[in-house]
Amino acid sequence: MCEQCSAATDSYGETEVLPGYYLSRATRDGLWMEDGDWGLVECNDPTFIFQTTPVKDPQHGMSDEQINALPKEEFGKFDEFVDVSEKMGREIAGSARDEFAIDQLGRLYTAMCKAGFNPDTDGRASMWLCHHLACFIEANPNPRKYHDG
Repeated sequence: MCEQCSAATDSYGETEVLPGYYLSRATRDGLWMEDGDWGLVECNDPTFIFQTTPVKDPQHGMSDEQINALPKEEFGKFDEFVDVSEKMGREIAGSARDEFAIDQLGRLYTAMCKAGFNPDTDGRASMWLCHHLACFIEANPNPRKYHDG
């Protein structure tokens, strides 16, 4: 049985979240996923599994001048975003299967670049991905059942 069936995942969006990847979330414990885990799925089973729910970058699209003009308490929100994105990044990297990890992470990085990530201007890949996934979830708030479970 595929992991999406055993974990009775919900699927977010009618389109890919990244080229070659769909976003899913477990609604019960499966073989590898636990209830509430997120998955980046290439085909049937998630290639990457992570527990942390993505959040949006509170400073996304702001100029340096706008960021510098923010009240001090607003910087705490950005620090929280950095913590969440780094945790999510570690979970994704840690879920890659050892014998295929470099290939899997390479495909994910390539998909991110195709979706708009620019390593020269966008900073950390984990921060970009966290914000991208959070925006996708926000735009697709009503997931569909992959399996009737």
